[in-house]
Amino acid sequence: MTQSTSPQFTEDRLAVRYDYLGEGHQPYPQDGHRTHTIAEALAAPIDVTVTICGRICAIHDYGTTQIFEIEDESGSIHLLMTKYETESFDKLHNFHTEDFIRAQGTRILTEDNLLAVIVDQYDMLTKTLRSLPSEDSHIGENERYLAWSKNSELRRIFRQRHWINASIRDLLDAEGYLEAATPILHSYRGIAPTRPFTTNLNSSSDTTLYLKKSSASYLKRMIVGGFEKVYEISTTFRNEEITDQNNVEGTLLECYSAYADYKDMLMLIQRLYQNAAIAATGTDIVYYDLARPDEKGKTRSKGIELNFRRQWKCLTVYEAIRDYLGIDVTSLTDVELQETIAQVKGIPVDLTDLKYKPFIRGLKVTELFKVVEPNFIQPTFIIDFPRDTTAFCKRHRTNPELVERLEVYMAGTRVGCAYTELNDPVLQREFMEDAHADKTYPIDEELIAALEYGMPPTSSMRLNLDRMVMLLTNARNIRDVILFPMIPHA
Repeated sequence: MTQSTSPQFTEDRLAVRYDYLGEGHQPYPQDGHRTHTIAEALAAPIDVTVTICGRICAIHDYGTTQIFEIEDESGSIHLLMTKYETESFDKLHNFHTEDFIRAQGTRILTEDNLLAVIVDQYDMLTKTLRSLPSEDSHIGENERYLAWSKNSELRRIFRQRHWINASIRDLLDAEGYLEAATPILHSYRGIAPTRPFTTNLNSSSDTTLYLKKSSASYLKRMIVGGFEKVYEISTTFRNEEITDQNNVEGTLLECYSAYADYKDMLMLIQRLYQNAAIAATGTDIVYYDLARPDEKGKTRSKGIELNFRRQWKCLTVYEAIRDYLGIDVTSLTDVELQETIAQVKGIPVDLTDLKYKPFIRGLKVTELFKVVEPNFIQPTFIIDFPRDTTAFCKRHRTNPELVERLEVYMAGTRVGCAYTELNDPVLQREFMEDAHADKTYPIDEELIAALEYGMPPTSSMRLNLDRMVMLLTNARNIRDVILFPMIPHA
């Protein structure tokens, strides 16, 4: 038999396993039933008989009496076992800390006013072969389950994440939205600048497929097919650098509603965030440690309160640049705009784009806008982007140089967006072809065909749920809110 070489692996634990089996006992029985969780046992009246299960976190041996401290997900309790009242008392030496035990006994209150169970009989449920690392020892990212087992606060984040997801589904279901499950493998690459993950279908056609970056194409087709309100919470994939704010796998909420526009989604986003905050924390005013560099470039933490109760601030892109930089972009020539960007960013002026490439003014405006993004601390909507920024959005109803698009910011971070969706198939093809001008991959012909059958006026929104959970649980690193994040290797 091949044995582990881990320092946590101990021969005496393995010996107990073999001894148990040799005596006809099962150290890993099939039955793990209980009558009470530990929390329920603690709440039960004195003298009630309970059967509880849990992991042993401490053992106190007093000769004719032994006390085991055990815990389950609901709490912890003491098991009191005596030579005279506990069956097979002489076999308790087979237990180590971290083993799982089931104990049947009576709820008591000790002389020290300690709630405990005096045990009549017990079973070993799991014999552990490794001891858990101490709380102050280093635990690798690929063994984060060990950290959860030692620290209930780390587990709390993922309970909060569950509550957040449940609140989102509850609200959308109440609003009449239908939850969808669209394919993960796409034949269309997408026009987003992020690189996709690719694979090949093992068939004679040798078809190239892409892991999902968005459900948009499929959800729009559902609108064409007669579903008026649809949403999906799905895992999406971006083949990009892993950072504190980005993981290659992310959770995205996407919603589509017929007979609505981006202002309707603005209202929905506010309700979703407020409900999620209350679900996660019990209040719609949430504390967050905002990390910012100081004048020396060192990262400092500043506590803020994110207020989801009041009406969110709303600015156009041009208003945001004017308010935070004091620049009226509309009065600048293309050369002046390029010079202004260089001045604001503290880099040399580069007029190459003006001389040798098509100057896409809208993208330059958004480049300048990105400088002010860190200023949006409280929940903020930035609306009415230049038309060059997306191929899927309708032109603004009063200014054709803009599109009806909004982005959502808080704590200086972009967390979502919303569109009034483009539903003109002729324009959609033109915009896609423009976006694909320098690329070799095809446009989404299936989506265009669907639009040709007719899609009613539709709005959409996307929220990055990983970043939402970070903000509502006061997490600094995206890995802290993902159960098993991708771990970068050197």
